[in-house]
Amino acid sequence: MTTATATATATQTTEFERTECTRCCGTGRYSYCRTMNGIFGPETCFKCNGHKRSLTLRGQAAHSIFADSLSVPSTELHPGMVVRSHCNEPWAIVKEAREGREGDGSCMINTDGSRRYWFHVLTDKCSHGTTATTMWRVAHSKEQKRAKIDLAYRYQDCLTKAGKIAKKHTDEAIRIAAELSA
Repeated sequence: MTTATATATATQTTEFERTECTRCCGTGRYSYCRTMNGIFGPETCFKCNGHKRSLTLRGQAAHSIFADSLSVPSTELHPGMVVRSHCNEPWAIVKEAREGREGDGSCMINTDGSRRYWFHVLTDKCSHGTTATTMWRVAHSKEQKRAKIDLAYRYQDCLTKAGKIAKKHTDEAIRIAAELSA
């Protein structure tokens, strides 16, 4: 193992980069909002949701690629998969996933009069009319999720403060992104 590899391994990140929330100055509370009273609490900060810390640009970029790696589009769903829909409903088991067709009751009429049918996803909880590109969060084992999060931390280490890939880490970042999307 080279010195550079040993140093990189020793300083590897173990969480998505965060900083004290700039909206509430790390208190988790901000000005009163009547509209949201009772949902988040009367004074909960909207930026950090009361957690007192928020993701930096590097943390946001790494978290985004991690979240994307846990999701698949509607077209890749198949019966038996355990998923959470794009609207964060409880976990459900896919019973059927297919292109919509006449009789499903879910279509749009285009300006030329033609019909566009929604992608049909039936779970044990409910039926969804959605698009083919809608992303669904798929359940992963602890080992799979741990491997993906470790890759996301390594990806974060390749980013600049602005959340962009550093020139000297371009090849590694592209390789990590490809591994995450596989």
